[in-house]
Amino acid sequence: MSLERHWKKIQQQVVETQIWKSIFRVGIPNTNRKRVLAMLGNVVLHLHPVKTRKSGVKMRYTWCAGGMTFFLFLTLTFTGLLLMFYYRPTIEYAYGDMLDLREQVPFGIMREMHRWGAHAMVISVWIHMFRVFMTGSYKPPREFNWNVGVVLLVLTLLLSFTGYLLPWDQLAIWAITVGSNMARATPLAGNEGPFSAQLAVNGVNLVTAGSDARFGLLGGRIVGANALLPGRQSPLVLELPPFRRPLLRSVTAKAWFRFRDFVRLATPLMLVGSFVLGLAFESGAVHAFSGVVAPLVHGWLGLPAVAGIALAFSFLRKELALQLLLVLAAAEAAGTAVAAAGAPIALNTLMTPSQLFVYAIVASVSLPCVATFAALAGELGRRTAVLMSVASIALAVTAGGILARVVGIA
Repeated sequence: MSLERHWKKIQQQVVETQIWKSIFRVGIPNTNRKRVLAMLGNVVLHLHPVKTRKSGVKMRYTWCAGGMTFFLFLTLTFTGLLLMFYYRPTIEYAYGDMLDLREQVPFGIMREMHRWGAHAMVISVWIHMFRVFMTGSYKPPREFNWNVGVVLLVLTLLLSFTGYLLPWDQLAIWAITVGSNMARATPLAGNEGPFSAQLAVNGVNLVTAGSDARFGLLGGRIVGANALLPGRQSPLVLELPPFRRPLLRSVTAKAWFRFRDFVRLATPLMLVGSFVLGLAFESGAVHAFSGVVAPLVHGWLGLPAVAGIALAFSFLRKELALQLLLVLAAAEAAGTAVAAAGAPIALNTLMTPSQLFVYAIVASVSLPCVATFAALAGELGRRTAVLMSVASIALAVTAGGILARVVGIA
């Protein structure tokens, strides 16, 4: 008897602790009031009504259509992510990849799960909306839920429509052709639809074949490459060629063409940059430049002011970032006892190890050399190359300043 009383005392002490009360806020829900408070205070349960009829939770009433739709959505998301690792949405590879996924993968299980799951999700969404309508669940105060459901229904149909084209076979091409042609007749949004002619400004139609609903679905005027992979691919992305033995002649020709283009861009810039660098040293302009950048280099980065010269001119020749430091260290040591003794000049005569560490981080993160900048400008455009360079400089300076304060040199 004493053991039972002792156990109840322990239970009472646990229930009265702040940890227990923070998790179970209303205690044991043994009354109607506590049950209501438990429902309203739960992050998940508060979404549901506090009370409902028994018939409302029966299988024949809900058909589990909403839960089944959500399960199919998760299945489609998982299988779609796995298929993305192999399927390439381009004209050259789409149909072949689809055949490989169907025939080479055992049972073609992943593609078939995605394909049949998409069909089943469309059906389950319609069943769910039909059940909501037949049971009057759209009536006040649930109008907002109904509107959200209609939006999700439309999105499901559009996603199913766009996925129809991915196999890139005859059925997919002609089905999308017919479906997208129907979009022309959309009121206001279709080029051939009613009231679209009234959307005009000073006689210029706003809805044309290049801006209507059909164009938005296809990403272009025809069912072609634009419908599979809209936009322009970045030239820096390397596409895998078909699996076949490469010809020595074609490989040599491609290598020569790319090397020739790089040499044409980079060589003049490197020669001009080297000439400018030598001219600046001979004329003494580097010392005037060090005074200009001293507040940033010395004040923020904690480095000697002359280190700004090496950082700036490393843009002309990236590999000279450390060599310029040696030159500057020799210039600083000129006339000292170290130079008079004929001892070799080391970087520690100009910077401490902590300063060298910060300098290496800034030089590594900052903008690339002029040859790399020329290659980026040729591939991505001058504006993109400039933006990338400015962003890298800002990142390098910010990181260097923070690191300088961490190591205690600024």
